[in-house]
Amino acid sequence: MRSGWLITVAAWLFAVATAIAFSAIVAADSDLWGHLAFGSAILDSGSLPRTDTYSYTANGQPWINHEWLAELIAALCYRVAGDAGLLAAKAFVAIGIALLLLSTCLRRGSHPLIAAAVVALCLSAMAPGFTLRPQLASYLLFAVCWTMIERFVRTQRHRHLLWLPLLVVLWVNLHGGVLMGCALIGVVAAWQTLAATIGWERPSHWRGWWLTVALAALALLVNPYGWQLPAFFAQTLGRHGAIVEWAALPLAGWHYPRFNLMLLAVVVVFGARPRRADGWQLAVVVMTGAAALLHQRHAPFFALAAAPYLAQRGTDLAQAIARRFTAWRLGDRAQRALAAVFVVLAVIQIGFGVRPYAAAGLRITVDARRFPVAAVQLMRSGGIYGNIALPFDWGEYVIWHLAPQGRVSVDGRFETVYPQPFLDRYYNGAVAFAQWRQLFDDYPTDLVLVPDLPGIADVMAGDAGWVELHSDATARLYLRRGVRADLYLQWLAERPPIGASDTAESFFP
Repeated sequence: MRSGWLITVAAWLFAVATAIAFSAIVAADSDLWGHLAFGSAILDSGSLPRTDTYSYTANGQPWINHEWLAELIAALCYRVAGDAGLLAAKAFVAIGIALLLLSTCLRRGSHPLIAAAVVALCLSAMAPGFTLRPQLASYLLFAVCWTMIERFVRTQRHRHLLWLPLLVVLWVNLHGGVLMGCALIGVVAAWQTLAATIGWERPSHWRGWWLTVALAALALLVNPYGWQLPAFFAQTLGRHGAIVEWAALPLAGWHYPRFNLMLLAVVVVFGARPRRADGWQLAVVVMTGAAALLHQRHAPFFALAAAPYLAQRGTDLAQAIARRFTAWRLGDRAQRALAAVFVVLAVIQIGFGVRPYAAAGLRITVDARRFPVAAVQLMRSGGIYGNIALPFDWGEYVIWHLAPQGRVSVDGRFETVYPQPFLDRYYNGAVAFAQWRQLFDDYPTDLVLVPDLPGIADVMAGDAGWVELHSDATARLYLRRGVRADLYLQWLAERPPIGASDTAESFFP
């Protein structure tokens, strides 16, 4: 299958358009407020906070912020260009991933249109991960790491290996996903050692790999916390409670159809065109696939690892089919027509990708049905502050709007700051609200901000120690009874009714 410049241009355009379309998520993630608040605090103080000051259940506890550099960059983008700066940074990361993947596929001899289609499938499988979170840095750097490894294997130029420890130095300060990068390097080193042992590779290669592994391990120590950060990763790697994105990824059913499609494609092309030279690639695909099945949040890494393999083996399979069945062979004219179809699809995708940005006016949207917008507005307007018990996915929203006067019971930082005994009690109580309710007495809680659910409302209504200050379709706010509660109730009675414009907040923050 030959390809000309028109086909190559169509492939590049299609890949970029797909990145724009699948990364066009303008809704705020629940941790966005915290990332910007913590990054802004670093900018203002010129130093990293070492202990927690945002909660009352872990106040003064050591805080290991493994995302500090990503939060600093996000805060800078927000200060310089606001919402548009953050959205642009996310789009550039997605486009960068698409360009890295496609260039790698083309260097390996993949047909441009097959490579572009595979990259599009990869980006679609990654789409849920394209929110404004530090994970974006891990996706981009994983693609960079894979590219460097592929270049070394292909060219045998050791400078590509020397860049890997430097990449880890950057990565370990951006996000904990650096462990996937280290696993990638380690898996390839192990495979190359095996290949050298059984005679598939020259024996000298494996030594350079293990030197790189050792340097990458040392690079993990180049961070503000030194050895404490790798130790933290080791202690918390398997402890993530009931967080959905850390749950196992189910293969049964089609809850994750694009992941399942990529997995099926890997099985098909491997069965049709197995090659010994694919060993290290398959090892990485198996490693990332197993990680994705164990934890849903690792699915994007599987997509990134599988894309170059699928593109190359897919091209080989297409060529084999064309040789065997000449009637199926696409001539130059047919390939150009197919390229034109890719261009049309690219234009359509760009239209779909631009639409959310245009509709929001390059702003980040906030869903008042998901976050306690009206309740927090009431607290700010009435100066109702204190220690606030709430669900973890509301914690950083409240930190942004009410800190330092208001302190939260828990937030998305989890193991980086909150003691494990408290988290265990929190997770157990999240299943049964009556158990979670006990935390209000064990910790000095002034306010309770909870979802508007019948079971929760019944428990709180039957508790004479609390009075309801606010309720709407999203949240209920309770204050501990006392003189302070009586004053706020009087203020609420004299306050004009909340109008519709007060209960909806369309844009960040």
